[in-house]
Formats: sequence, structure tokens, C-alpha cells
Amino acid sequence: MTGSWQDQEKVFRSALALDEEGRSVEALAVLAPLVLPRDNPRYLVAYAQCLTRAGCDWEEAVSCLREALRIEPRYLEGPTRLLLADLLFHNGRRQEAIEQWRIVAKMLPDGTGYGAVPDEAVIMLGKHDI
Repeated sequence: MTGSWQDQEKVFRSALALDEEGRSVEALAVLAPLVLPRDNPRYLVAYAQCLTRAGCDWEEAVSCLREALRIEPRYLEGPTRLLLADLLFHNGRRQEAIEQWRIVAKMLPDGTGYGAVPDEAVIMLGKHDI
């Protein structure tokens, strides 16, 4: 998408608002031009979340999450990996999900309220890693 950073942020915020209103399919249409270059982890993660909430292409959501982690490995890494694991697990890719939960379970709480993220991974491993 061409335009200034401020224009892109305005579009991004409008997409988030649509998604929060339960209008994820509409949010996807707004986000699509921002995601096309596949160079911004914030946009990729938001797009994956909208895809998931809209019940759309889970494989595209997985692709977006993996690309976001590749571009900026530390950007919301714990929550991003949890969503990735959830998508993988619920679509028959149990071992890949377990790998993601193991990565997250080893993360230290960072003091920003994400202490529950590693805890969630530990819980999921306890349920599914036999």
C-alpha cells in the first residue's frame, strides 16, 4: 500500500475497530493492502487474527504468523506463537503445535503482563504432549 506511515496507521486502526465490532471479514478487506508487501509484523499478526476470527484460510493465517516471526522474532513472540500453535493443533498438525508451545513455555515473563503466556503454553503441553 502506498501512502504515508500515518495513512497506513489510520487504515490499520480502522481495520482493528471493525474486527473489534465483530466485522472480521470487513477488517480483512481493509487490511489486505497493508499485508500485501508482507513486511510489517503488526499488520501480519492482525491479519492472521482476523482470518482466524472470520473462520477463513487457516493456512494463510499460519503463513502470516510465521512471516511476522521471521521479520521480527521478538514482536509479541509469545502470543504470536500461542496463536500459531492453536491453529496448527486444531488443524491436525499436533507436533508442530507442540514445538511452538515448548518454545513459549521456556520464555521468561517480561514484566509487561505476559507472564500468563508461558503459563498457557505449559498448560497446553500438559494436555497434549504425552
